[in-house]
Amino acid sequence: MIVGEQVVTISSRVTSFTAVCELCTELDSLDGYAGTTFGGRLDLDVDHATFLCRRGHSVRVEREHRAWPSADDL
Repeated sequence: MIVGEQVVTISSRVTSFTAVCELCTELDSLDGYAGTTFGGRLDLDVDHATFLCRRGHSVRVEREHRAWPSADDL
């Protein structure tokens, strides 16, 4: 059983994603089905957002933070 918030981390330059809802996976496996996926979009100027899967489960999507090279590194 999932306890706490579901969190998915995406790459710093990705704008669209497909993820698996772990709560749906648990429910589906009890019924003999495969896990449920959902998709979304996170614009580059947004660091995180909360999405709902098809069943209404909350999934937080966070953008991976990478240190960008400074002007001195170029």
